[in-house]
Amino acid sequence: MFLLSLTPNVYSIVPSINSSTTFNTSNTSRFETIALSDTKFLIAYSDGSNAEMRAIVGEVDGKNISLGSPVTLSAGAGSYIDVAELSSGYLIFVWSDPTAGNSGNSVVGRVSGTNISLGTPQQFEADQVAEPRVCALSSNSFTVLYSDDGNSDHGTVITGSVSGSNISYGNADVFETSASTSLDICQVDNDSYLIAYSANSDGILVVGTASGGNNTFGTKERYEGTASAPFARLEPVASRAFACAYQDNANGDYGTIQLLTLLVLIFHYYQIMCSTRISLMISG
Repeated sequence: MFLLSLTPNVYSIVPSINSSTTFNTSNTSRFETIALSDTKFLIAYSDGSNAEMRAIVGEVDGKNISLGSPVTLSAGAGSYIDVAELSSGYLIFVWSDPTAGNSGNSVVGRVSGTNISLGTPQQFEADQVAEPRVCALSSNSFTVLYSDDGNSDHGTVITGSVSGSNISYGNADVFETSASTSLDICQVDNDSYLIAYSANSDGILVVGTASGGNNTFGTKERYEGTASAPFARLEPVASRAFACAYQDNANGDYGTIQLLTLLVLIFHYYQIMCSTRISLMISG
C-alpha cells in the first residue's frame, strides 16, 4: 500500500524543435500515436480526403524521420480511432467504421521494419459507437471502452482475446447507464484497467476487472465533481499510479492534472485515491 503526492513545480524549458515531416498529404484528423521502441513509432489516423482509416510507421535517426507506406484499415474516414501494443510489434486497432453505420470494428496488426500487415477485421459492436479506446491487458488480451450510441450512449466495455491474427470477444458490459463521454482507459494489471469518463456533469473514475469474457466494476470515484471534464487522458506514472489530465469546465476550462493512486485491498479490490488538482497554465 502506498500513496504518492504531486507537488507543482515551475520550470523554464527551451524546446529544441527540428524540421517537420509530413506523413499524410491530405486532410488528416483523429490520429493516435504510440511508441514502438526508442526509435520507432506508429500513427493511426483518419484520411478525410481519401475517405480511409490508415496507419503508418515512422523511424527516427538523429534528427531525421523516415516513414513506411501507409496501410488502410477501413475504406471510410471515421470519426474515432485508437491503437494499443499487445507485445513487441503486435498491435490492436479499434475504430468506428463509417462503412457500417459507425459500428465498432477492430483488427490485429504486425509491424516489421516500417511495414504493417493486417489480419481480418472483427466487429466488436454492431450498433453505432463513439470514442472507442483500447488498452492491452496482456500479449493476447485487451479491453475496448466506448460510448454505445445504440444504447442511449451508455458507457460500455468489452474484452477481446487474440490468437494469431484472429480476434474473439466476450460480453459487452455496461459500467455507466447515463450518457458517457470523454472516455479513456489504462491498464492496471493483467486483468484490470482504470476508466476515466464524464457523465451527469461529473468526471468519474472506475476500475474494471476482466474474467472469462465478462467484466465487473468497482466503486466509482469522482475526480471532478462540479462540472464535466472533457478530453480526459490517463497515463501510468508508476505501479498503480496514474496521471489524469483534462479540461476543467468548473475552472475556466483550464488544463488540469491529478495524480491517481490505487490502493490494493482484499479480494483484488482497488480503492481510488485522488490528489489535489493542479491547473496547468503556460505563459509565453
